[in-house]
Amino acid sequence: MKKETRGRKRNRNSVYQPIMTEGIPKMQEWEKEYQEFWKTQLHRCIHGYKPHGHAHIPGRYYFYLNFVKFPTAFGGSSRKVMDFPFYRDIDHEYFQKIEDCKEQGKGLIVLKARRKGMSMNNVGGICLYDLTIQKDVNMGVGCYLEDDVLEFRRKFENLYSQLPQYMVQNRVADNKDEISFGRKMPDGIIKGSRNTIYFKHFYNNSGAFRGTSLDFLLFEEAGENLNLLNSFLVSEECFKEGSYQFGTPIIFGTSNQINNGLKDLEELWFNSDKYNLDTYFVSAAKAYYPFFDIRTGKSDIQEATDDIMSRRKQKKELQDKRAYFTYLQEMPLKDTDCFIAGSSSVFNLELIHDQLEFLMDNKREAGKVMKGSLEWDSNAEGDILTHSVTWVPNKDGKMKMLLPPLDENPYVDVGGVDPYYKDQSATSDSLGSLHIYRGVYSTNEEDELPIFEYVDRPKQGKEEWYENCAKIAVFYNCQLLVEDTDEEFFKWFKHHGFAKYLKRSPVVYKSLYSKAANQYGYNMSGQGRKIKLIDTVNEYINKYSHKIYFKELLKEFTIFGVKNTDRVMSFGLALIHSKDNSFLRLQEIKEENTEAMQFPVFTNKMKKLNRKNIFNMYNKL
Repeated sequence: MKKETRGRKRNRNSVYQPIMTEGIPKMQEWEKEYQEFWKTQLHRCIHGYKPHGHAHIPGRYYFYLNFVKFPTAFGGSSRKVMDFPFYRDIDHEYFQKIEDCKEQGKGLIVLKARRKGMSMNNVGGICLYDLTIQKDVNMGVGCYLEDDVLEFRRKFENLYSQLPQYMVQNRVADNKDEISFGRKMPDGIIKGSRNTIYFKHFYNNSGAFRGTSLDFLLFEEAGENLNLLNSFLVSEECFKEGSYQFGTPIIFGTSNQINNGLKDLEELWFNSDKYNLDTYFVSAAKAYYPFFDIRTGKSDIQEATDDIMSRRKQKKELQDKRAYFTYLQEMPLKDTDCFIAGSSSVFNLELIHDQLEFLMDNKREAGKVMKGSLEWDSNAEGDILTHSVTWVPNKDGKMKMLLPPLDENPYVDVGGVDPYYKDQSATSDSLGSLHIYRGVYSTNEEDELPIFEYVDRPKQGKEEWYENCAKIAVFYNCQLLVEDTDEEFFKWFKHHGFAKYLKRSPVVYKSLYSKAANQYGYNMSGQGRKIKLIDTVNEYINKYSHKIYFKELLKEFTIFGVKNTDRVMSFGLALIHSKDNSFLRLQEIKEENTEAMQFPVFTNKMKKLNRKNIFNMYNKL
């Protein structure tokens, strides 16, 4: 029997690729041997394949290895030729994960290092496979931008053009958003596979697939999708019938492309169980040349890890740390590495990364931050007591608390607020941000750290935002230092009887003998004011980064100057607030007892106010 050879024999393990080595029979379609051949191939594509003495591979992986042809490079070479993919352990694991998820009625979220050669897996092993081998399949491919959708479709068409003629189908629909396969009969009935693939983008349209029943839904370039979480939640109806999940969503992200959609991707990854998702992480150490045996398809994880760590060490020794963090994110050895931004931040990225990694690896420590809300107390008659609030735990709450208020806290707990300016804005993603900072209090470790965070843009409007800020001020019995560009904030507080919780303009930057009247808030446009805030934050990070338990705040440090960083600003205002209070206390002590400042005598009052070295603190102001 003559064979039509569709690949070339190579000096490597090809036991899973009989089509590559033996070819396709060159016979007429009606001949029995030809029909038997394809019957065998389709059986392997559906049920999988197990050569003697080797592991079983899923059917879709058999299809991918034997019938998908695309430009590929061998041994890490930059030169690519049209050929079949070769067997690799990471591809085997991935396709098996897909089958497991289908069987369990779950979705899959994938995080992978760059340059793992997996860009064609979804095109060939999922889309091409199901549309060719299965029947009555509907699938969707979604990207954030339309250009990415078009690029995916281009790859799909290229791979489809390489299929053997036996697998090629007629198209009954072929337009920008859809390809449908089958044969339309004279009476209008569609016969054949009746498979359809939809191509959509999520930009300004999280519900792009709403109303469509889907067996597969691919979220491509997930790390770049600003609407990822909402797109996923809105699309759940596409692959679910009530609580029963019949379809398989796959969220696919590459580490070096995790930027805009970092927050959503991180939420889905670290809380995968909540969203009925399994996880698959592809380390940079897998399929890493030259520590990969092309003959067996196996990765030498240990040798690859050692090489990557050596390169990390070299980059870490560079003066510019951006190279180190960029490499860390692009070549991750564990999932937490994927979420480290390598930006041009002015802050100490190494210290920030260490604390982020600590919190990600130690869920118990990260769990010290509680979510909830604050509610006004009421008396027996049901009247609201606007100067008394209660903390209400809520896993979906916008407020985050590390430590509760102190019984007595004069000058200790302080607040910083970065407001937003419009209830709704199409041009800004700015949020209102508030931080409570606990200054020097005692000799233990629970001071000089942020203890409360509230970041929100309530749908009900700024009135709710103002009220929540007031609740927090009452809860901690502290003043708030607010960026003074939002006059409405001050008006609301004064009108509703909360004026005493407003911090006046800091005097720490003014002349000690200035007679200028103090105003509320902090003017960021003043000479050197923003620079001073940045310097204050940087000073704190260098000294106390290990005391920051709010992960979103840590992440914003890494993108400062590139994107909106409302948390950084409110935290910086809280630090300035605390520093100003310390300055004022020192001035009070100096005026009361000049000799005490010249000759260190620790009075009871001084010990109560600051049990650490008060003179060192003064000198740093």
